[in-house]
Amino acid sequence: NAPRGRAAIFMLKDLDRHDHPGGKSGGPGQPASHYLALSAEPIGDVAFAELFAADSPFVLYSIERLEGAAPFVVFLELSPAARLKMWKDEPFIDRGIRKLVELGSRVAVASLD
Repeated sequence: NAPRGRAAIFMLKDLDRHDHPGGKSGGPGQPASHYLALSAEPIGDVAFAELFAADSPFVLYSIERLEGAAPFVVFLELSPAARLKMWKDEPFIDRGIRKLVELGSRVAVASLD
């Protein structure tokens, strides 16, 4: 858990790049944890507002547990070239971002509470 107003930063260790709404297994609408494997512990934190800055390398990937307890958002770090390719060439942002994000990229997780 990051301090209020900040997002915890994790490292992306592995992900499901299968081009299907449910990934390799499962149907559409799976939580981010179904597709992403992160470092066990945060490697730092970042101000929540910085995730939305014009020059931010982060792209909103998922909004989780919106109607449940402890809702949170997940952002993935993309290079400028990968962000441009995602916006221009990928019809589905969720699957497109999984194709383009590099292993070792930062993943920001922020509480909406």
